[in-house]
Amino acid sequence: MDYKCFNIKMVYGEEGMKSNIFHSSKKQGIKKIVLSISTHGKKWVYALKDKVFSALFLSSGAGDLMCAIGRDPVTNKACVSERYKGVFNYRYSNKKGLIYCLSGKTFVKNKTTWSEEVVSEKEIIPLDEEKINDVKKYIIDLQNNGELIIKFFPKLMRGIPQDKSDIIEKSVDWIEQGYTKTIINLKKFHPELVPIVTSKLNSRGIKK
Repeated sequence: MDYKCFNIKMVYGEEGMKSNIFHSSKKQGIKKIVLSISTHGKKWVYALKDKVFSALFLSSGAGDLMCAIGRDPVTNKACVSERYKGVFNYRYSNKKGLIYCLSGKTFVKNKTTWSEEVVSEKEIIPLDEEKINDVKKYIIDLQNNGELIIKFFPKLMRGIPQDKSDIIEKSVDWIEQGYTKTIINLKKFHPELVPIVTSKLNSRGIKK
């Protein structure tokens, strides 16, 4: 393995960067990362400038409905916050995955709303891969090494609203875009928010 490729403390990538970036996957031995359409509606390869963030996406589950992931404004470290009690274990226990190291030359920033994320309009051949056999342990080790902050519910990273208003707005937008699993996951993880989301959807003329 090219350990320099996976050095967490390396300089984070920039637009047209010489530095490497990172892509999470459940699949081993990927020879080429192909373009895919996500919530942005564009065919892109997605990657992250910080390997720690890539580790947090080794298991995504219901995404933002489970954990808020971002950079702590006080320490500037990567941070993951539970959105309800016990979801960290639910999301990361007994999970495996791989982090792929990619060249950042074709990736650009500022195409999505998250500054940590970069995208490429070209398929990418990975430089290397790192297999993670125990995702939960790997993430906890990152915290123990001072690379990551884990906030267990009800504690939250600064800037994340206690009233879950961010989850409400995101859920409404995703359902409006046609992501049908959102309402299923909302009922499962945040049932108290379903009437609020339903009311907002109704006001937009969307029946669910």
